[in-house]
Amino acid sequence: MKRYFLYTLPLFLTILYILLLLHGTNLVTADMGRHLINGKLFLSNWQPIATNTYSYTYPDFPVLNHHWLFGVLLYLVFLVGGFVGTHLAFLATSAAAFLVFFRIAQQKAGLFLASAAALLCLPLIAERAEIRPEALSYLLASIFFFLLLKHRQGKFSAKKLLAILGLLQIVWVNLHIYFFLGWVLVGVFLFESIYISGLKSKCTKMLAWCFGTILVASFINPFTYTGALAPFTIFHEYGYRLVENQSVWFLQTILTMPNLLYFEIIFMLLVASFIPVFIKKRTQIRFTETII
Repeated sequence: MKRYFLYTLPLFLTILYILLLLHGTNLVTADMGRHLINGKLFLSNWQPIATNTYSYTYPDFPVLNHHWLFGVLLYLVFLVGGFVGTHLAFLATSAAAFLVFFRIAQQKAGLFLASAAALLCLPLIAERAEIRPEALSYLLASIFFFLLLKHRQGKFSAKKLLAILGLLQIVWVNLHIYFFLGWVLVGVFLFESIYISGLKSKCTKMLAWCFGTILVASFINPFTYTGALAPFTIFHEYGYRLVENQSVWFLQTILTMPNLLYFEIIFMLLVASFIPVFIKKRTQIRFTETII
């Protein structure tokens, strides 16, 4: 019976997640059209857009196109499968990210607790249903986290980890502004290793090499150091307050969205869940997982 649930529960939750993501795309307001044209223009002259091309009043204003590669990939998928193909690719990417994170939760908390947590969180993680580059960031973050955990368990070699994360970081820095999460994930594992085994341990040295590698890899983009530092400069001269950049508590004062209250409920449950863990299993708490 347990083996039956081992496969059916993740499958059920993944299908439910996909169903929640199945929304029509309003091409008038969505970013999808811009990404498609970005990709088309790149393939016509092999240069990413570096100016405010779509502006009527100031098209020559320099911009940092930090997600140029997503436009290229999206346009290539569009050429093959049209709008249906792009939507299917988005759903597949989102489902893959969900399954990797679910697998991590399952290994740490067991199948049923992981399933219950996933079911509670599905309305929140399905909130962003438009085709956006952040879906690839979710997938890459899950892969980084999964491989780092495997390495800590001694099930993934240091050389493979260094090579794979370095290559993925090169892709990530050209896909989406969330590439800094690669720094965060490796950095937290490095900090844990320093805390537990000291600066001179083999594990610490390897993770330091890995951290340095993904930092260097972040400079491999058409905008070089400007692109690598984009997470620190993205809000300079932003122009207006974008909804998704605001806090939940601020949005509650201007919008009526059920998921805002639902987020607060889930957040309180998350905080409360730490209490019995700290009381009963304090010695089993890992620094990395707690920080993340």
